[in-house]
Amino acid sequence: MYISSVKVKIILAKQKLSIRKFCIQNNLAYSTVIALMNHERVGNLRTIERIASALGVSINEILE
Repeated sequence: MYISSVKVKIILAKQKLSIRKFCIQNNLAYSTVIALMNHERVGNLRTIERIASALGVSINEILE
């Protein structure tokens, strides 16, 4: 599964957060989030659920 970098960036912009600050606040690995957004890594369901939950959205809203 891949997450959409555009969708995630829009959600973060609305929350006035950078990717790095978002990761720190939600105890997520910055390198993992960036790799998923750049399609360098395929995400497992648990990781994508954690990202979506931290963003306050459903998984479908951030998947490509």
